[in-house]
Amino acid sequence: MEISGQDNSKLESGKIEPAFSSVARIAKTLGVSIANLFEAGELLKDVNSADKYLIEKVTLIELLDKKERAAFHAMLEAFINKKKLKDALSETFQGAD
Repeated sequence: MEISGQDNSKLESGKIEPAFSSVARIAKTLGVSIANLFEAGELLKDVNSADKYLIEKVTLIELLDKKERAAFHAMLEAFINKKKLKDALSETFQGAD
């Protein structure tokens, strides 16, 4: 999958976040682990503690076996889809007023 110039610009400026599957493909393409993509040492000094916690947890995902990773991804996708549906319904009902 190729990233358009416009999407690349949005990624670099922090306007959008890459999907986990995109991060995994980038790591695979580069021949590095996902953890290596997040090893930034000095670059992380400005990242808040909540983001650092999340980055640490994401890097540990690759330590899970294949079945555990699949279960984790399924659960994460379910939570994200639930949030998207809730937001969409909220917007729909607010627009109906």
